[in-house]
Amino acid sequence: MKSFYSSYQTSPAGINTTAALYGIDCAHPERAQVLELGCGKGFHLIRQASMYPQSTFVGIDLDPDKIAQGQQRISECGVDNVFLYSLGLADLLSIDPGKFDYIIIHEIYSLLDEGTRESLLSYCEQHLTPCGIIAVKWNTLPGAQVADTLREAIALHGNTARSEEEKISAAKAMLAYMDMAHTDGDLKRLITEALTLSDAELAVRYVYNKNDACYFSEFNQHVEKSRLCYAGDISAQFEMAAHYGEDIELVHKTAAGAFNKIASQQYLDFAVNRQIRFSLLTSNNHRDEIRQDPVFDNIDRLHWAGNYQRRIEANTFYNRQGESLSSDNDLLCRILDIIGDCWPLSVSTAQIIQNTFQPEEIEGQEVHTQQVVATLKALFLKNVSGLYVSLNLSPYNQATSGNLRLIEKVTESRWAGNNHIELLNGWGESALLTYDEFRYILSGLSISTQYEYNLAHELVSKGLLTGSDIAWLRLYQQSMSLKDIDIARRRVSSLMLFSNSIRNGGFKKDHVSDKKHLQKKSDDVDLRALGKMKSLYVCGNVKEAHALLEQLIEKYPDSITLLSDAASIYQQMSHFDDALKCHTLGLSRNSTDFDFYSGLAQCLSKKSDLFYPKKVAQNLVRKYPEKAEAWDVLGVIYNDVRNSLKYEICARKAVEFNANNATFLIKLGNVLSERNKMREAREHLKKGVQLSESTNSYFPGYSNMLFVLLHDHLCAQDEMFYEHQMYGQKLTQWAKNIKLKKSPHVAVKERSRLRVGFVSGDFRNHPVSNFIYPVLGSIDKSRFDIIGYNASPNNDNHTLMYEALATRWHEIQSLSHTELAKLIIEDEIDILIDLSGHTAYNRLPVFGLKPAPVQMSWVGYPGTTGIKEMDYYIIDANFASPGVLDGQFTEKLAYLPVAKKFEPSQFSGAINPLPALTNGYITFGSFNRPQKLTGAVLDCWGKILVNLPKAKLLLASMSDQEMMCHFTEELEKRGVQKDQIITRLKTGFVDYLTMHNEVDVLLDTFPYSGGTTVCHAYGMGVPTLACAGNNIVARQSAALMVHLGLHDFIANSEDEYIEKAITFDKQYEYLNTVRLTMPDRLREIEQRVERPSWYFEQLLEKAWQQHEQGLPPESIVLPEL
Repeated sequence: MKSFYSSYQTSPAGINTTAALYGIDCAHPERAQVLELGCGKGFHLIRQASMYPQSTFVGIDLDPDKIAQGQQRISECGVDNVFLYSLGLADLLSIDPGKFDYIIIHEIYSLLDEGTRESLLSYCEQHLTPCGIIAVKWNTLPGAQVADTLREAIALHGNTARSEEEKISAAKAMLAYMDMAHTDGDLKRLITEALTLSDAELAVRYVYNKNDACYFSEFNQHVEKSRLCYAGDISAQFEMAAHYGEDIELVHKTAAGAFNKIASQQYLDFAVNRQIRFSLLTSNNHRDEIRQDPVFDNIDRLHWAGNYQRRIEANTFYNRQGESLSSDNDLLCRILDIIGDCWPLSVSTAQIIQNTFQPEEIEGQEVHTQQVVATLKALFLKNVSGLYVSLNLSPYNQATSGNLRLIEKVTESRWAGNNHIELLNGWGESALLTYDEFRYILSGLSISTQYEYNLAHELVSKGLLTGSDIAWLRLYQQSMSLKDIDIARRRVSSLMLFSNSIRNGGFKKDHVSDKKHLQKKSDDVDLRALGKMKSLYVCGNVKEAHALLEQLIEKYPDSITLLSDAASIYQQMSHFDDALKCHTLGLSRNSTDFDFYSGLAQCLSKKSDLFYPKKVAQNLVRKYPEKAEAWDVLGVIYNDVRNSLKYEICARKAVEFNANNATFLIKLGNVLSERNKMREAREHLKKGVQLSESTNSYFPGYSNMLFVLLHDHLCAQDEMFYEHQMYGQKLTQWAKNIKLKKSPHVAVKERSRLRVGFVSGDFRNHPVSNFIYPVLGSIDKSRFDIIGYNASPNNDNHTLMYEALATRWHEIQSLSHTELAKLIIEDEIDILIDLSGHTAYNRLPVFGLKPAPVQMSWVGYPGTTGIKEMDYYIIDANFASPGVLDGQFTEKLAYLPVAKKFEPSQFSGAINPLPALTNGYITFGSFNRPQKLTGAVLDCWGKILVNLPKAKLLLASMSDQEMMCHFTEELEKRGVQKDQIITRLKTGFVDYLTMHNEVDVLLDTFPYSGGTTVCHAYGMGVPTLACAGNNIVARQSAALMVHLGLHDFIANSEDEYIEKAITFDKQYEYLNTVRLTMPDRLREIEQRVERPSWYFEQLLEKAWQQHEQGLPPESIVLPEL
């Protein structure tokens, strides 16, 4: 069992806290009379005396040398409320020192004979105040018998020694021998402890004294004789059977559950082989107040402290001693976070409840409070090392010094010949103060460099600094002023705690004269120049605005107003590092500014930080529960990590508190679409688009709405086409107001190569990449120049791959539409190709400005752009015969035969035989986005599975448990048995591909059919049953099956779709052949042309010839080889 008692637990504050759990109300540590017997050098008493100047501390020890050292320390520290004396026990018992609230007896009790023990206890009882308490440490049987082994071994080796010096020498030699012989266990622990004892202590404990241990029941008899009563242990956990595990708890409850306190504890000592107790005793007058077991009915009064620092990737926390605590319990981790963020201060239970509450959770505040209390009880029960629990605010919390200072006075004389000295922090932990740290403290503790930051926060970690809430706030503000992103993410939670009021769960007290830490936004800056800069930006002159912004920042580096505007602009330009520097510097000037925290969270999230942004955003929502912008920030962060359930909750809250904000409405519409709530999604998107018409977010919002329309099976094709046309008309109207100077286009014959520009937000690890890479990677560079315009802010290795393919490459994230159009004109692009359509990061408004003679849209979006300035839409020739789909496009269709449709993943594994051959039943699957699973699709799947009661359906890509339950219930409503349905959450890419080994046939969705999922599936040998519709979005999977020559997998109606699926259950050998021959099928198709780009090159040249001849765009049909 664990027998270690921390210095804090043996202090008046620790004893006071534990006594309260047993129902005893002791004197407040701030105003207490304390007597400690066996105090050693008294350093702990000196530390407590400096923290509680209104209390009096008296320390007694037998060793005069130790007392002398303690008195020297008292003189150095300048404390006048602690007194140390070297006295023998007989001398002590003969004097009257007065009454004490706390009497603490260390190891000396077990060194005394029975009569002297009783005398000592009686003496203590006589000198207790009415509410006084005694804490006495003693060796306990049965566990303490191990000490007899060590004592007997020392006696054996010293049996020939005569003088005291010889006996001590022999004892040390035996200890050294046994230390090498034993590697662990209780005896090893005792040996290690004995090696640290002074000669006098070693003699008393192991050479001359029997050091009698006794059983708990015997100890209690001595207590009763002294007119005292037993209360509990200073570590209450050690008296709780649950502390030792479920087995001990169950056995103890069965064997001793009906016994009184004393008998029950004696049983527990036998069960855990207890060696040491540190018992709490009080006057008989309090007997009726003492509880049988510690009770947590006052947990709301407790305060918690500990230096816990999280290693995020492993959910592991480390304390100052390097000990670790790992847990998958998210609430426990949040609790340890808040405790660590405010170290060395303590945090109340109420603050923990407030700061760990996740406002987006549906559980509610009451349930959360219950869960926090239960978790804190469990944490207390474990007696976690480095966790300190107090009934009162810690002295750290009550410090009033306007500047941080050392917790203990240290004079220059203590450094003689030393590079470091040992100090005790306010929680009794030993810490080494280096001379560099000491000199840094004397210099004023300011932070302007990384080195000073490291010194300051090492002192914080050691718990050696104390000061007022303003002093701590200043420390974290100065940390932010370094503009270091890593420092910002790790310290922002602490900054928020010391910036938030006590009412909001923080530490900020009301200060009348605290204006300098909260600078106003209307500060020193040239407002005319600032207005000009913002006007330039809004009008699309981003480069010019950026140049002026840099000049202003250089001239007014401390302007809050400028920092706020600069951060916003940098963020919109996707210059997240620059934005973060502005946000952190802004927080160093004004640590309560909502916009700086909001921007910090969003920028960190865009940099793929999965932890800190949510903490900041949740804090904002807790502080501003009815502020729509706070909910929006939290929603954006959940969207970045693809948690659509939480995103929906936050987006709904944002709209609830600001129902006419276009941006919030569009975001809500998007997430509702993701969660298959199409009718509601369209309503919010339509309203949002209408409200945003005069803003820069109008066209992106309109694109979002059009993309959602493609998923709505209730939206007729005519309505869909009309909405796309309306977008195009709005774009044309906008473009007419843009003055764009166009130079005469240079004839291609003068350049020898056709110059083709590609504009995309998907030059990254994105499904579009798999479709375009086979073509761009093989294009003939002697005939074509490739110019890349990358609109995505999320670059990765794929981006570098495309950049390497390009003749010229541009990062265009920060360019306005007008500036990008000018750049395209300057690049003299012949054919400009859009690869995004109405998807994320698209730059379709640029195409409305017609910066290139020929403009095309390809692959990124399964439908028309609606833009009349877009000349062609490149369509896979397998979608339909010419003329079938042309009426659904404002562009002319360019039919592209495809040799290599898709670049398979490097993680695609070997194709396994058909699972049905082993299972004896067919397994269908769907890996499509949940928003594609319409009611009509579920109806068909229900009929298929009802007709095939042994068949299974694997539904993957589910966002959360709620979504899994929803689709399971929907299928059950349609007669499907629950054991036929297999649901899986979204997973990593390799696991996603591996799941194909469980599936025989994919069932596609409609009207929005699969594209990427179908390609990944056939790469793993799995064909897809498609239901071909009447537009391009409904024919993607069918076109892919045509490409593969698998016409048996194409249905032209829902009834045929159901019939084919049922028939496949009788065609296992055929399906197995299709599966295993898939690689050969793909290889044969690819080898029909010399390279994948061959048809694409023909199409480009044909379109350009049409232009050069002065003819309008016409549909392009290429003969297929």
